[in-house]
Amino acid sequence: MTTNRNELERTVARLHEQLREAGPIDPEIGESLKGALKEIQQLLDKSEDSEEPATIQRSLSLSVEPVAESHPTLAATVGSIIDALGQMGI
Repeated sequence: MTTNRNELERTVARLHEQLREAGPIDPEIGESLKGALKEIQQLLDKSEDSEEPATIQRSLSLSVEPVAESHPTLAATVGSIIDALGQMGI
C-alpha cells in the first residue's frame, strides 16, 4: 500500500506543477481540479476510511474532460491519479 500511496503523492505533486505551467485553462475548471486535488490530499492525510471515495474520482474525471484535448499531458496525469486511487481502493 505504501508504494501506491507514494506513487499517488508524486503524481499529485506532478499535477500541481502541470497546473501551474499549463497556460490558459478556464479558471472554473482550474479551480475544480485544484479542489479535487485538495480532497485527495485530505484523504491521504486521514486514515483509509473514506466516506465517499468514488466522488473524488468522479470529480477529477469531470474536471479534466473540458481540457483533455487542449492539455493532453494534464489529462493523462489526472488519469494516472484516478488509476492510483482505484488501485488503493479509494
